[in-house]
Amino acid sequence: MRSRIPVAVFAAGLLLASAPLLRPAPKGGLDAARFGRLPALEGGRVKPLDSFARNSLLLIRGKQTALVDGKRMGASAWLLDAAYKPEAADTYAVFLIDDPEVLGLLGLEAGKSRTFAYWQLEPRRSEIADQARAADKVPSARRTRFQTSVLALDRRLVLYERIKNTFMVSGQRDPAVELAVFGEVVPLALKAIHDGRSATRKERDAVKVLAELLQRYKFLANAAAFKPLPPRPRTPPRPGPPSESR
Repeated sequence: MRSRIPVAVFAAGLLLASAPLLRPAPKGGLDAARFGRLPALEGGRVKPLDSFARNSLLLIRGKQTALVDGKRMGASAWLLDAAYKPEAADTYAVFLIDDPEVLGLLGLEAGKSRTFAYWQLEPRRSEIADQARAADKVPSARRTRFQTSVLALDRRLVLYERIKNTFMVSGQRDPAVELAVFGEVVPLALKAIHDGRSATRKERDAVKVLAELLQRYKFLANAAAFKPLPPRPRTPPRPGPPSESR
């Protein structure tokens, strides 16, 4: 059980960092602007999520915004959908592909747009990964254009897939529900460990649920594109010096 403690710490931090997003949001949906201001640890640096989102889109699409239904979508809104609504984000044409051989591998044709959605690439995902592994074994100076392009595409896909599995396992249940379950089972599971054989069935069941959650959080800890951090608590302004009465 001790080996799982770091994962539990990550899980608690992840859920705490996500908590501001689980509060009631405006009628238009989740608050992308507030989401973009949340801090995250990525590449050894703490940065706002909006900064990470812009850099990610720039790498994936070549621009810091996405184009969805003919309208520009900001980087934070795109990241929010990728993390919490992957079924929608998978339909956004953000992957820039301009190599004819790569398009041939994917069974796609270049049209007016050179960007494609994840759902169009997913059926050939294993082939992309295989070609990328083969290309990675070739020294960069000797790679063909196809090898360079397919390796770059694979890295962009990996980044996107890691983003989708940062706050929760992609396609899993509402994180607000999981937060509630996690809060309920932890004290019961700890009591079961303390009580040993005298633990109740409910407490033993809580240990099983917690083990499943920790396994999922272990996957997230390894797959996450960044480490969410809890927002800093607001500090009340310091009172000024008392005014002298005249």
